[in-house]
Amino acid sequence: MKYKRSVTSLALAAGLGGLYASGAMADDDAATQGDAPGGVPETDSKSIGFYVGSDLTADGNTILGGFGHEPSSHWIDIVPRQTHAEGSMTTVGATEEARLTGELIEIPQVEETNKYISSSYSEFAGFPQPLTNGGLNDKGLAARDIWSPSRDELVEMTPDPQQGPQYSDLARFAMERAGSAEEAVDVIGGLIDEHGFTTYGGNSHLFADEDEGWVFINYAGGEGLWAAERLGSDDIRVSYPGYINDFPVDFEDNDDFKASENLVSFAEEQGWYDPEEDDPDYMDLQKVYGEPFPAEGVEEDDDHYIAQRDPHEREEELADMGEITLEDMLAHVRDPRWSNDYAGYGQTVELRSDVPDELQTLWLATTGSVTTPYVPIPIATEEVPPEFLQHRYMTKDSDSDFLDPDYAHQEATRSAVREFKRLMYFTCESPEDFLKHVTGEIEGFEMDLLAERSELEAEAEALLNEGDVDAAAALITENVNENLMDSLALGMDLTDQVEAETRENSGIRLPEGEVEEGETTPATSQPMTGGMVTCYDPELEYPREFGEFTDAADVPEEDEDAEAPAFGDVPADHYAASAIARMTNAGVITGYDEDTFAPDNDITRSEIATMIVRAFDLDTSDRPALPEEAGVDTAHDMYEAIAAVYNEGWMTGDNEGFRPDDSLNRDEMATVLTRVFELDSGSAAYDDVEADYWANDAIGAVTEAGLASGISESEFGPRQATTRAQLALFLDRGLN
Repeated sequence: MKYKRSVTSLALAAGLGGLYASGAMADDDAATQGDAPGGVPETDSKSIGFYVGSDLTADGNTILGGFGHEPSSHWIDIVPRQTHAEGSMTTVGATEEARLTGELIEIPQVEETNKYISSSYSEFAGFPQPLTNGGLNDKGLAARDIWSPSRDELVEMTPDPQQGPQYSDLARFAMERAGSAEEAVDVIGGLIDEHGFTTYGGNSHLFADEDEGWVFINYAGGEGLWAAERLGSDDIRVSYPGYINDFPVDFEDNDDFKASENLVSFAEEQGWYDPEEDDPDYMDLQKVYGEPFPAEGVEEDDDHYIAQRDPHEREEELADMGEITLEDMLAHVRDPRWSNDYAGYGQTVELRSDVPDELQTLWLATTGSVTTPYVPIPIATEEVPPEFLQHRYMTKDSDSDFLDPDYAHQEATRSAVREFKRLMYFTCESPEDFLKHVTGEIEGFEMDLLAERSELEAEAEALLNEGDVDAAAALITENVNENLMDSLALGMDLTDQVEAETRENSGIRLPEGEVEEGETTPATSQPMTGGMVTCYDPELEYPREFGEFTDAADVPEEDEDAEAPAFGDVPADHYAASAIARMTNAGVITGYDEDTFAPDNDITRSEIATMIVRAFDLDTSDRPALPEEAGVDTAHDMYEAIAAVYNEGWMTGDNEGFRPDDSLNRDEMATVLTRVFELDSGSAAYDDVEADYWANDAIGAVTEAGLASGISESEFGPRQATTRAQLALFLDRGLN
């Protein structure tokens, strides 16, 4: 287990005088367009996507991140690879319930569809559920779906009813049928050409693979208009909204662009583009077919949310951050300037060229990542806990009928989305008091997940190389399920803390509601919709570094720039490199000399005694002498450290004494760590650890606590010696 319900106190200031000023954007000012609540224009409240090409990232991998804005329930779907009988059909489109009405049609299904991981949801613009914006598939294709409002004339041209796949259908088909970003463009462009497009007013997609990305715009109007632009390894693209500017008129002769055949001719027919008066070689598609960016003319002091919606400014901001890391993108998607109650989830993927397809990983926050941890979900994952599946909370039509008994057990589980929404609402009520702590605890949890990746993936890859795909999937699935449940435990504990502090310092604020003459309905029973809950705090600076708010970041100034010793025998990609660096910097463990750590050497019992003394700053003076049966000569170099841990009861030896110079076996290591970190007893689930084995409880404890793992999925290797690298990793996990 990565997380135990024992997070440190918030230690919040007692004065919360401004508690209610910043938590929500009320709807005092009417929306300027559309019918969205809270003063946020209808077309200005949907989704964000970030693409960073591999040449601009720290590890040379393409990174894609973002989320959708949907007033809906959300859940995690893992859709398996499937085969379909010849002649199978699939339903696409919309109904009369859609914002722009449509009718459902059937189109042919393909013979085989890819496996993919997605955040699914039940409501947007009246389209049929379930809906998706993309995700990650088993071919290494990642996808985001982002709004891209078409000009008013196109929206007005849209047929009533309209036909063809809508945005979610297209995102799903890209996941199911494509193996690269360019192929995704060909798939959905071909479907629009053949079947048309059902719109809510204009939309876009961002596709990415390990080599490149593509941005795809599908316009309203019923004319089948679409355009796509290649994004290279040296490009940054922010879709907020989705856009394409300069587009070659002769796009058929340019491999970096694709479009519907009528893209240029239709603009000319409408008088929106004139090659004699405008640039004869390029059309600015945003000007010709789109709407001005929402941020145009909006100052941040007037509306921080809308003021961010200039994608060119957001691209410059990303570029100024230097080489982007996975952690940078996790923090950027979480940024409260855009991650708020509107955000349905958070997704980030680093498309790596050096891992098997099964280990490509979607980092997913099940609802708005501003107060929800990301959990890495590799494609090999087979299932997630029912707590992260669909629940009735905010699910479309759940208020209109009773529950189908088939879903009773799933619904009986705790809704992860509901729990993290509680944390969001408490935190956002006073972000100046709560946000830094909540973010710090969440990112500390994520740091643990990042630290375990190399060891976990090495074990999974070894199984894959042996052809044991099922064992690799089981290993990954177990890890994902454990991490998801640990993330939920963390969220619930943080909610308890923030709620307790709120009740103690200010109490629970109840709504004022609308008071109308002659009406008697209390405010607490009036409609609850009509605004936006946000955790944005103008006193905090963004963008920020991942982990900036964790306890680990609060080190003395003189230590902030301390460099890890560069041991020549510990390469940067060693599974324990980070742990060795941290433990060495902390003075817990040392190398044999400046260049030699010897990570694979066995650790001795006296050496671990010394490390524990250093780690816990134990006083070794005035300790009682070791009893004769311990068998340790008083002249031993580490006698005082051995005496200290012996007196603490952490290491006592056996009938042969303390054996200071013997190797520490893995079962002994588990016992020592269980005592040192006061872990709850567990039960080992390994084939080589019998139920009555003397160290069964300790092996189970360190495994369940996430301090140590087996040498394989089924074996712990209890009598194998513990290496110096393993011990550094296990101590680092326990201490940090």
